[in-house]
Amino acid sequence: MTRSTGAVASAVTGGLLGAALLLVVCPRAALAQVDTDVPRASTGPPRVDLVVVGEGPTLQALPWRITSWFGGAETVRVGRRVPRLDPGVVLTPRGERGVSVWVVLEKPGRVRLFFSLEEGSGLPPRYLASDVALAHGLDEVGMEQVAQVAYLSTMALWEGRLETTSRQEMQRRLSGRRPDSQPRRSAVVTGERSVNQRARRSLELRPGLGYGARWRGPLGMAHGPVVGFGLSSAGSRPEIGGQIRGQWLLPTHPEEHGIELDLRGYACSLGLTLGHRATDRVTATAELGPSLEIIRRRTRSVPSDYARVAGDVKLRPAMFLALGARADLGPASLGGAFVTTAAWYRTRYQYLDEPRPKTLFTAWIVQPGLWAELSW
Repeated sequence: MTRSTGAVASAVTGGLLGAALLLVVCPRAALAQVDTDVPRASTGPPRVDLVVVGEGPTLQALPWRITSWFGGAETVRVGRRVPRLDPGVVLTPRGERGVSVWVVLEKPGRVRLFFSLEEGSGLPPRYLASDVALAHGLDEVGMEQVAQVAYLSTMALWEGRLETTSRQEMQRRLSGRRPDSQPRRSAVVTGERSVNQRARRSLELRPGLGYGARWRGPLGMAHGPVVGFGLSSAGSRPEIGGQIRGQWLLPTHPEEHGIELDLRGYACSLGLTLGHRATDRVTATAELGPSLEIIRRRTRSVPSDYARVAGDVKLRPAMFLALGARADLGPASLGGAFVTTAAWYRTRYQYLDEPRPKTLFTAWIVQPGLWAELSW
């Protein structure tokens, strides 16, 4: 009787353990089958383009800090760092579904974020601008704060939880002008408040290299490389500034009556510049001011019965007017203009080997020309 009871107890215990094991293993197997068969839906954008704008060693680690919030997703593409933000690049569609983010460090205590959302299907891009105030600059805490705002804003923008701005409003934000109306509050999870944008007027130095040529009439073409430095008001319409240029005039050799001259020298100009942005990338330009030529003249060859024309250095003052356009190509700009130069007096070259002086060459008073310049 004792042995029978022990056997029964052992059988009951074994049955209970087996049932418990089945209850544990079967649901896990079912869950594993469900996880394997049903793919997880991704709520993030298929593409995130990240560009950091500004200069300084503190910005080197910022792209990595932002991408770490996306969990190392392959959809995040980090572009090369640029020294300044081109509004035309922000407003130009890329033709891919996703979100583009520009992080702009304007000063140690503030970072500006610009977003461009493209949903595909021929829909126009939608935009968002946000400011992040940094209490202690772009230190470890500041970088984490910027990364958090960039990530949460990107996800909320893609999921449609943020109110976007129009293209015109984005243009005003990019140019730094005050909006026509009170800016709307965005529902960013971090609780960052948007601030009123004040119109900024700062001076922008624009060095450049180019080439210029103008027609002087019988004296031929005056041409050569040009180096220039411009200073203009950035973030304002119209652009107002100044430009100083120096040009090396390559040698030219006009010839008349068997007398050949060697003309070479330098030219400099100081102009008042005006610019009006016609499109996002193209700016119409005008420039007016005085110029000065320093010409060195020598005689290369003369007939034996002619007196030699003495070599000397002449100063030729003039006024010029240049009308053209400048196209922004990211970090650099390409400009060109039609230039009209009016000399203060007529230049003549004569020889005195006869009782009366005889004119060899007479330069035009008004001299048309062209120039092209690459600036940055």
